[in-house]
Parts: sequence; structure tokens; C-alpha cells
Amino acid sequence: MYYSRNDLLSYNALFNFVVGERGTGKTYQFKDWAISDFIKNKNQFVYVRRYKTEFKDIGNFFDDIMKKYPEHEFKINHGKFYIDDEIAGFYIPLSTAITKKSVAYPNVNKIGFDEFILEKATIHYLPNEVNAFLGLYETIARDRNNVRVLFMANSVTLINPYFLFFDLQVEKTKRFWTFKNNDIIVELTDLEEFREHKKQTRFAKIIDGTDFSKYSIDGEFVSDNYEFVAPKSTTSYYMFTLVYKGENIGVWCDSKAGLIFVSNKVDLNYPLKYAITTNDHKPNMIVLSNKYSRDKIKILTRMYEYGCLRYESLKLKSIMFEVFKMLNIAKM
Repeated sequence: MYYSRNDLLSYNALFNFVVGERGTGKTYQFKDWAISDFIKNKNQFVYVRRYKTEFKDIGNFFDDIMKKYPEHEFKINHGKFYIDDEIAGFYIPLSTAITKKSVAYPNVNKIGFDEFILEKATIHYLPNEVNAFLGLYETIARDRNNVRVLFMANSVTLINPYFLFFDLQVEKTKRFWTFKNNDIIVELTDLEEFREHKKQTRFAKIIDGTDFSKYSIDGEFVSDNYEFVAPKSTTSYYMFTLVYKGENIGVWCDSKAGLIFVSNKVDLNYPLKYAITTNDHKPNMIVLSNKYSRDKIKILTRMYEYGCLRYESLKLKSIMFEVFKMLNIAKM
């Protein structure tokens, strides 16, 4: 009824993402993997959360799994996990990971990053978060090929910094998706027996029919709003190219339909290219905030406000919302 790591890890990928229903035991599975491997092989682990404040209850880390290992003693102290008075692992907030650059972790062969996808709340992703994690990974792994990561999250959204960074385009049409020569794998859990069990609880009956129920019990990605996502019409003509974080984005217009389409389809020979940020600015480009490009901003603003913008994918919709936020066109 509960989640098992076995199928996911059998692919032997380096980066393993598991996303699914809340409370199915994803974190428990990482703990079990880490504890059993240390007891048998003395391999250590690292447990990652985003902020230091997320470790305020770290003293309870082993509470739900201790009974499975009654012959062993578990302790937690000053950033370290102990099993039978030996250092079994470490817990590190990603926000301070840069301070670990000179620390060696030669016996660590696994990393667990819990809640790598944020729910809408008061906390936010770190600036350049994926690069921060990759820096931490390199600090731990160095040049070793055996350090594997288990990224764990509830089914909040499929649009997040990690999936965008690695271009992991997945849908809930199948369970496993592999990328990058099978060194990245995404698992979208589908635990029907768990969902049916949870639906019988008194709490589930109270929240039945709400978005929270769809998210926490049914595992639906309620934050993924597909409104305004549509394929570009065949009668559209090319307007200009946006460049954002090194990616070319095509802007097309269908005059008959009165719509603007944002697409991955780009006419690279078209002369009008607009950089969103100064980091993207290259020769023969215009920065979009420049006074000569204000007409383009006006077009995007007007069409956005009138509900006449369409995006060919959820990923493009997310990217454009970042752009709109930077240009003070929209609020996230």
C-alpha cells in the first residue's frame, strides 16, 4: 500500500526523482535505504533540506523507523546522524551548502533531498537553487560515480526549477520517465490502494471535493493550471524572438483569431531578437527594457491582460510568467 524505492533504484540512475501522493512513505524509504546500507556496508548518507529552519525538528528524524531496527541505537547531534555511536550521515541546509566546499565526504554514497518542490507558502526557492545543489553534489561526490540522489516531493507541480533546468518534460501518462542517457529518472507514483485507504479516514471525508483533497489524496498536480496552454495555430506568422536564460522563444501572431502564441518554434533567421536580461544580451539583440522595444512590451502586456496570450506548453507558460514578473506585467 505504501511507496517502495525498489523499482526506482533498480534503474541505477544518478539523479532519482520521486513525486507523488502525500504521506506515502517517500522519506521513510530514503531513511530505510540509508540505515540499512550503513549497517551492512558502512556507507554514509547526506540529508538535504532547503533552509536551516527546516531542521528544527531533526531530533525526530529516526522516530518512525527505529522500531524496524531494535538492535541499534540512533542519535543526532551537531549536523550528524549516529548509528551505534558511529557517524552514519550528515544533514545540510542547501542555503548554507557553500560553506561545505572544503569538507570531505569520502564515505557518502547517497543524498536525499526532501521536498525539492515547494508548495505555495511563505518560503521560496533559493536564488540559482539548482546550481547551489549541483555545487553541493560536486562537493560530496568529487570525481566518484557512485553517489546517487533521491529527490522527494509531493505532487504539487511538474513545473519547478529542477525539471526546468534539466528540461524534464513529463506527464502523468506513465510512471517512469528517463533522461540524459538514463542517468536521470522521474517516477510519478500511482498508489491506488493507498488512496482508497486514505479516503476512508474521517479527515478525508471532511476535505472531500476540495483542491487540497485532490492534491494530498489523489496526487493531482493542482498547481499545474493548463488554462491558456494551446498549440500554435497554422495561420500564425512570426513576430520576434525572446531570449531568456539562453533559450530562444518564438512569439507568433494569429491576426484572425486575435491571439499571440508563445512557442518553442523559432525562426532563427528572423532579425528581431530581444534579450530579457543583460546576461542574455548578445550582439544583434535588443534588451527588452530598452526604449526602442517598448512597443513589444505593450503588445505582450495588452494581450496578457486581455487573456489573448497562448503558450504551447506548461513549461513555456511558467517561463513567461517569470518574464512578466520581471517586466512588472504580472504577479506570480
